[in-house]
Amino acid sequence: MQYRHTAKDVRSIGAELGVAYVLDGSVRRAGARLRVTAQLVQTSDGTHIWADTYEQDLTDVIEIQTAIAERVGDSLSLELLSDRHVAHAKARQTTPEARDEYLKGRYVWNQRTPDALRQALAHFQRTIELDPGFAPGYVGLADTYALLGFWGYGILAPAEA
Repeated sequence: MQYRHTAKDVRSIGAELGVAYVLDGSVRRAGARLRVTAQLVQTSDGTHIWADTYEQDLTDVIEIQTAIAERVGDSLSLELLSDRHVAHAKARQTTPEARDEYLKGRYVWNQRTPDALRQALAHFQRTIELDPGFAPGYVGLADTYALLGFWGYGILAPAEA
């Protein structure tokens, strides 16, 4: 289910997903800054409910996510996460460099080839070196080891096992 660069209109996408609204947008990175343009579209008739642009330092990615989620919630009259859940989300923040390594690791991990999984290991290990407190780096490492073992892509050295 890929919608990036698609010719499908929002009504078709909404029907395929079984949703009343679609959040569409783009993400641009300029140095240590992130700009997100987002718009909420009603799928029944293609009406734009709202559109906005958010710009933050890469270290504040959670703030952009929270702002967009709150705007969607307000537009749809939804009650969003409690402060406790927001605190958990903020705990997943990391440095831009560690996040980049993590995202690169996830990208190659999803290719699920022996070479890609070995590359993923390197990215996740680098993520952990950059930010030992960033739990998703360890999750990526565990996921990669699980696939390497499950699919028999290689036997780990005893020190790695």
